[in-house]
Amino acid sequence: MGKASRDKGRRFEQQIARELRERLGIDVKRGQQGRSGSDGADIEAEGLPYWFELKVAARAPNILGAMRQAVEATDGRTPVVISKRDREDPLVTMQWEAWLDLIHRTSLIWEAAQTMIKAQNMMQIKQLEQVRDGLVDILEIDEGVASGEVTPSPNYLPDPDLDDDDGGGVPH
Repeated sequence: MGKASRDKGRRFEQQIARELRERLGIDVKRGQQGRSGSDGADIEAEGLPYWFELKVAARAPNILGAMRQAVEATDGRTPVVISKRDREDPLVTMQWEAWLDLIHRTSLIWEAAQTMIKAQNMMQIKQLEQVRDGLVDILEIDEGVASGEVTPSPNYLPDPDLDDDDGGGVPH
């Protein structure tokens, strides 16, 4: 592999590491590579259970060869190939079972989040109902006092001994 190809691969690894770091807020660095290119994953992403193999090429990168390489080299993490053709967006390739597991976990997280949102909305509705009920009680007392049907409690009556600016003496 020539210097230009190695430099292109290094830049692609740096790009993917930077984007993962920025998007996920995790530590991501380029892996340790020997001359054979099989000493470690191309990038190491802290906390992610994936063995990343990255390939970039002017024409079509050898995705199946890259997947074989990742499967053979992995330390037990799920192999993932990120490949890119020049002037095109990167693609992610994983084995079918790994993708199904990922989608299953994602759907469980989605369902849990939706349940939490519904519970939070129900709590907010309950709180709003309590505020509404409290306001209704206050309005009913005010109407009763105004009509003379209700005798206000001592806590409700103005206290002439309180020294406030308006002289109303309503406890706060």
